[in-house]
Amino acid sequence: MNTKLRRRPLALLCLLAMSAPAVAAAPPTPEAEKFEQMQAELDSRIGDPQFDFAYASAALDAGKPSDAIIALQRVLALQPDNAPARAELARAYAMTGDLDTAKQQFETVVGDPTIPDPVRQRFNNLIKAYDNATRGGGDSVNGYVDLQLGHDSNINSATALNSITIPLFGWLGPGQLGPQSRAISDTTIDFTAGISGSHGISRGNRIYGSALASWRDNRDSRAFDQQSLTLTGGYAHTLPSRNVVSISLQGQNFGLGGHSVRNVIGAIGQFTQVLSATSAWSTSLQYMDLNYITPGVPDARRYALASGISTATWNLGGQLGRERTKDRSADADSFTFYGLNAGWQVPLGARDLLYADAAWENRRHLDDNFMFLKERKDSRVDLGVGYKHQFTPRWLLTARASWARNSSNIDLYDFRRTMISAGIRYEF
Repeated sequence: MNTKLRRRPLALLCLLAMSAPAVAAAPPTPEAEKFEQMQAELDSRIGDPQFDFAYASAALDAGKPSDAIIALQRVLALQPDNAPARAELARAYAMTGDLDTAKQQFETVVGDPTIPDPVRQRFNNLIKAYDNATRGGGDSVNGYVDLQLGHDSNINSATALNSITIPLFGWLGPGQLGPQSRAISDTTIDFTAGISGSHGISRGNRIYGSALASWRDNRDSRAFDQQSLTLTGGYAHTLPSRNVVSISLQGQNFGLGGHSVRNVIGAIGQFTQVLSATSAWSTSLQYMDLNYITPGVPDARRYALASGISTATWNLGGQLGRERTKDRSADADSFTFYGLNAGWQVPLGARDLLYADAAWENRRHLDDNFMFLKERKDSRVDLGVGYKHQFTPRWLLTARASWARNSSNIDLYDFRRTMISAGIRYEF
């Protein structure tokens, strides 16, 4: 492997490490300005319950719960029956992550007979939410079923060439490729179904699991029908900062033409940093053990690092890693990889959504291909655009078009692929 190749994954790793957004100096918000103005009056008006309450409210709006707690404790020391002050104190404790104390303060407020019923109901809902949070988030189950009809211009991801010259047998001239070694176009039916759930076991701790099944039927090319089943189970811990650390185990069976061809088992560790109410930055480490049932295909181990930012409307990420055959004599099938991916979505109304995605990946194999007498080098680009229409809360109509281009220095692996599909999806 040359020095230039070794440096590229290192450069991408540095890029991933810096993928969290830089914090630039921003002008103060109106809430922060109000808090600073009241801070200037604090020394002269401290101990005035009316001022302390207003100061605490400004501190909470500015995201400074510790200042609010001190001020509200001064208010309650003089006015122990001040229900609004105790409610604000509960909110302040909740902002610091102390849900037990927040819950106790809200329960005290709910017991005040002067509290109006609508306010009491709101506080009761908050108490239930805190109970749920202290149990690790409670229980949840959701899933979907999806059926798509489409057309695939290259179901076997093969070259469009009819013949190629193999250097090892170059003296024989170009060789004709068999029908299954050339691009096959077909009409497809895709069915996928998934279910996932989580169970809170204690404060900040939960276990989760999911199952995903998929099946593709090609109208005329049964040998390339696909089936897969993926099972995932894991544990997640939410830190006081709301950031999440998780680890999961994953297993998958993949089949072609009704026969199992590969089993995968592995582990994924992930750290997710919450940036705002609608954005997060996550980094994961993955290890997968690939075992092939098909004779002649070497088993392998896959290691990957991925990192990315996601928001309510877009996401951007990257990944790098290595897939290495367990049999070192088969290193022509081993490779390093690195790439980038991005996605974007925009609502077109209350029930319609347009989205687009793109991905690029570069692969470099570790040894010369025996027949082609050189290391295989691939660069793949995937582009997609889709549309969703929600005609009931659970039912959606979907449509998608995608295009893929794999550029390879070995003609046998150079291909283009276009897919279009439309269908219906049910979510629960």
